[in-house]
Amino acid sequence: VTAQVRKVPSGTAITSGTGLYLTTDSITTGRLADIATTGNTWTGNGTTNGLVNIASSSTAGTASDSDIVLNIARSGANAQLAHTAYGLYSTVTNTNVTSGTNVAGYFSASGATTANTAISIGALSTAAATNTGILLSTLTGGTTSNYQISTGVLTSATPTTNAQLNLGGIVTTGGTTNYGINVGALSGSG
Repeated sequence: VTAQVRKVPSGTAITSGTGLYLTTDSITTGRLADIATTGNTWTGNGTTNGLVNIASSSTAGTASDSDIVLNIARSGANAQLAHTAYGLYSTVTNTNVTSGTNVAGYFSASGATTANTAISIGALSTAAATNTGILLSTLTGGTTSNYQISTGVLTSATPTTNAQLNLGGIVTTGGTTNYGINVGALSGSG
């Protein structure tokens, strides 16, 4: 396997193009890149700095267009049966001495004058047998409180529309069963 890394020299302005290239001719079971810390010495930096930081403070976005800080794309026809392809996969399995919390994904959006959306789920392919915007796996309960979905208090100073959960309509051309919300059986004692 031949890997190539090219970068623009420090201090060189980039008005268009790419500052860092990392390419390889083929990978079968390996990785294109590994970024890791070993020895259990990384203490973290609160919520301001991560092990790897990707940041942009650009204010020169093109009018009526979009900017993307991190773009992850995966495509191609898979030749194997029963394969699951992930675009982003995150796990946090830290154990804690006491009063610890693990968060696998944190998203925040603020500052826009028209709309702020922390998570936006785009269109789903209707060619698949099953399409799920959000799939919640089995929750194995803790000893105090268990929530599959928990929302904070919605506080608004505007008299317009406010909703904790807003479901759009369902448009189908032959669906046998359609649900806005489908809640499975509830069981338990107490």
